[in-house]
Amino acid sequence: MIDDLITKVISAEDIPIDVATEMVTLFNMVVKRMPQIFPDQQIQHHVRKWKKFLELIKLLGASLKEIEFRWGNGKGPLAQEFTAPQVKQLVRAIFQNTDRRSNLLASIR
Repeated sequence: MIDDLITKVISAEDIPIDVATEMVTLFNMVVKRMPQIFPDQQIQHHVRKWKKFLELIKLLGASLKEIEFRWGNGKGPLAQEFTAPQVKQLVRAIFQNTDRRSNLLASIR
């Protein structure tokens, strides 16, 4: 289920801010309830893409500055879970075309 959610969000061409906000709320409900299924220490063992899912939640609620920080020149936590093309796709889907967005996209390699 988590893999499917991640794949669907990454492939979206347009994610309006209100939809991104709603996804953060819904995905955080999944995070909050997951320990009822798996003890905290075992979630990552049983849910292969758990860290990627958590990073997606952060990205959906982040500003361009926060995304730049989490990308960390290809070495940050965002880069550990997503490829440069995936991050670029998400940034294009979530944010309007501005100079700031263009600069961020150019810096993600």
